[in-house]
This record gives sequence, C-alpha cells and structure tokens, in this order.
Amino acid sequence: MGPPVLLLIHEPYDQSPAMYRAMEEALERGQVRAIGVSNFKSLMYENLLQTCDVVPAVDQVEAHVYHAQRPLQRTLAAYGTMMQAWAPFTEGRRPIFREPTLRDIAEGHGKTVAQVALRYLIQLGIGVIPKSSKRGRLRQNINVFDFSLTDAEMDAISALDEGRSLFGWY
Repeated sequence: MGPPVLLLIHEPYDQSPAMYRAMEEALERGQVRAIGVSNFKSLMYENLLQTCDVVPAVDQVEAHVYHAQRPLQRTLAAYGTMMQAWAPFTEGRRPIFREPTLRDIAEGHGKTVAQVALRYLIQLGIGVIPKSSKRGRLRQNINVFDFSLTDAEMDAISALDEGRSLFGWY
C-alpha cells in the first residue's frame, strides 16, 4: 500500500519548526510522500521557511468564495507551495448553496452551486477538499472539469469575497 501520502502540521505552534524537521526526516526515510502545513498565514509560513530544508507541498487553509485568501495564495505560489481549501463550502457557516450569484452562474452552465464554487477555486489555482459522504455529491464534486467560468463570472464571484475568516483562524 505504501506510506501515507501527506503529513501536515495542523496549525502554527511554537514547536512548529521542530515538528517540521521531524516531518522532513520522515520524508527523507520514505515514511511519507509529502509534508506540509495547515492554517499558516503568510508571515508564519515565511518564518517556517527560514528553518526548514523542504518547502511545504501544501498549506491547507480556509478558502471559499467569501474568503479566497488570494494574497496568501500568491505568497505560497512564490515559494512553490500549493494552497488547498479545507472549507470550500463554508461548512454551513454561510448559506453558500442559496447564494444568488452562484445560483445564476450554475444555472447558466447546467451545474450545481457546489460545482461552481469548486470550479471557481480550481480556476484560481487553489486545490479543494470538498466534504461529503453521499455518493451523488461525491460524483458532482469531481465533475467540475468539463466547464470553465468566464472572466465575468470569475469577477462576479470574486465580488463575494469579504476578506475575513468565517472560522476565526486568521
């Protein structure tokens, strides 16, 4: 079966540099395939880079249409780290599935609001981790590569961004 694919530090801790060094050793020994972090803001991420040898593969953060964290994504991309959204549907913190902008765009593409929300993040270059245990929704979540959002649609969705966390992480 092989080693676990990805090992992450869940959030910034005072011990993060030491924890990350231990993860680098696990990577070197082949015990994991990739290492990364979660919930690291730009400054925290850049501070970690000062102490590590392996650039994090990902930084899993809250990201959705209301808080896409574009500045953080640009920082991560500059160093070769992928931003990955752990809450692309807001985990019920906002009524994203009733959002009029998303509903109109979804209708125009014959897609669901969830598919449009995921496609938006993907087109921004953000990886997504949609959560579902329902087979039909799992199929919908993967079926986002057969359409593209126009520049105007991307701009309309970007206008929803409030620039603040719904979870209090940042």
